[in-house]
Amino acid sequence: MEQQNGSYDSPACFGCCVLICMPDQQRKIWDPTNRKLVHIGYIEESRVYCILHPVMAKILKARDVIFFEDQKSNSKEEKSLT
Repeated sequence: MEQQNGSYDSPACFGCCVLICMPDQQRKIWDPTNRKLVHIGYIEESRVYCILHPVMAKILKARDVIFFEDQKSNSKEEKSLT
């Protein structure tokens, strides 16, 4: 298994789907541990990604994300998944 070194110089494209791990404090016992959300930006000072939760209409900040650059977000699809 190859390890890819991430670079903050070229952040992922705006609007692509990302997968983040939800902390225990933000989910109930039967909620999934991962969420598929939308990447909307990057804050260089704190080196965090801004992630949009379309169903809850909240902006989350996360450092550990998995990008799916080939998948664009579809708000109707996201709402039907949750």
